[in-house]
Amino acid sequence: MNGAGPLDSEELGRRLNLLLDTIPHDGTRATYAMVRDFLAERGISLSQSRWTYLLAGRAGERVNGGRDLMAGLAAFFEIDATYLLDRAGPIPEALEQQLELLRQVRMREVRLYATRKLGSVSPETLQEITRILGEAAD
Repeated sequence: MNGAGPLDSEELGRRLNLLLDTIPHDGTRATYAMVRDFLAERGISLSQSRWTYLLAGRAGERVNGGRDLMAGLAAFFEIDATYLLDRAGPIPEALEQQLELLRQVRMREVRLYATRKLGSVSPETLQEITRILGEAAD
């Protein structure tokens, strides 16, 4: 999404799912109960159905909840709330770090796969393939 302004339901759902998939909470993938309890301690109510709609990107304006809910979710993930409030909100550093780590792991897997499958090629060809994969990772 480009430009400033509030997130639509679909983009908010995408961002919430990305946070769930990449930023562990207490060493594990966060669950609804963890989020609910965290928010409840801050006086913010979150029902299971509302959470499901938020993650599915079908919350609509009425259910998206407002700034308090988004600020509470941001606090849960330890990120700046603008990521959940504004299309132009910066990507949180913790999220960028996790995505970079994931990218490096996947590139390593591609290199290993290519090495196994192309093991019978000349060392020069294998070196060139490795160089190209390295450039793609950067």
